[in-house]
Amino acid sequence: MVLLPILLGFVAALIGVAPPGLLNMTVAKVSAVEGKVNAIFFSLGACLIVFSQTYLAVLGANFLYQNPKIVIVLQEIGSLVFLGLTVYFFWSGRRKKKQQAVTEIKNVAQRFFSGMFLSALNMLPIPYYVFLSLWFSSKGWFSFTTQQENAFVLGAVLGSFLIFYLYLLFFKKRENEVPSFFATNGNYIIASVTGLVSLITLFKLLKQYWN
Repeated sequence: MVLLPILLGFVAALIGVAPPGLLNMTVAKVSAVEGKVNAIFFSLGACLIVFSQTYLAVLGANFLYQNPKIVIVLQEIGSLVFLGLTVYFFWSGRRKKKQQAVTEIKNVAQRFFSGMFLSALNMLPIPYYVFLSLWFSSKGWFSFTTQQENAFVLGAVLGSFLIFYLYLLFFKKRENEVPSFFATNGNYIIASVTGLVSLITLFKLLKQYWN
């Protein structure tokens, strides 16, 4: 039975990716400023890494669950990466304003690899899918067989791409309203999102240490 694992991965991705985050807000920015095609290629690049991360999480779920220190290290690395990205995007936003918001349009290959790069920096999906796959397994909805693992990963990738596509469609429909806003303030928006994620992750880590 592979339909249930596909559905579980799909719903897990919808819940995890739907809130504004680094990747979907970047998709929105690319869609509004550079167009739908570039945003799709960015999304495909990001989904390639989502596939790798989810597969790694599912394959290593039992090992990581039995070694929670590794999960904590991944969260710490992810938090530091997001903190660094916050500084980078905030600095880029200030620099772009000084340059009168000149927008550099990248080709589809560049956008594909930038999607891979930004997605690879985000390590938080690994503990997320580790926890969910183990929880689903404890409920009897999912088992660690090759067929079901592949189905779960496929569902996660499809769900992630759907959210990215909905973001790019939403901002593409408003291309006459928001491109100049995103060109000027897009980096500030992304910096705010990454900063918030970093603070939330740091708070969770501190709470774990206190307990």
